[in-house]
Amino acid sequence: MFKEIASILNIESADTHTPGWFQLRTKASKNVLNAMAEDARKDLEIAADRMQKEGLPPDIQRRYVEFAARRRPNDSVTGQFHLKIN
Repeated sequence: MFKEIASILNIESADTHTPGWFQLRTKASKNVLNAMAEDARKDLEIAADRMQKEGLPPDIQRRYVEFAARRRPNDSVTGQFHLKIN
């Protein structure tokens, strides 16, 4: 996606530090989809439909759970700290 954003901005490369990248992400996504071959777009649509019905793959779900488990103790401690102060 950043390659397409760089193309839109007429620059050599883009990343999350490039000014304006966030506002261009939808336009870049549409450009990439429009440039896709029909069979590749069909495959992408099938995968999107499957994810909508079945959810994220188990390995990605596991990563989200592990990330949340690491954050929650910190969040709850912070929340309790604020409750005691107030």
